[in-house]
Amino acid sequence: MSRARIPSPPDLGIYLRDARRAKDWTQSQLAERTSMRQLTISNIERGVGSMPLARLITLIAALGLAPVQGRLWIPRPQSTTRRRLGLVCSKT
Repeated sequence: MSRARIPSPPDLGIYLRDARRAKDWTQSQLAERTSMRQLTISNIERGVGSMPLARLITLIAALGLAPVQGRLWIPRPQSTTRRRLGLVCSKT
């Protein structure tokens, strides 16, 4: 079994921020879609504090990201926009 590299909290925050920006969403819009506060989204994107797994799954689903072994995210079939740090997400 191969070992997946787990990014640091700031790296994960960059991935999530880039995915949000690829959709042209503000932090407030993402917060509304996920029933989180805008401050929570800001803290996650900056890698501040800890994040429960359920919150991460909620963000992954809202942003249309798909996790796989060996990589943090891969595109869903309709995805076309590549972002820095290997993040791929779809604009909807």
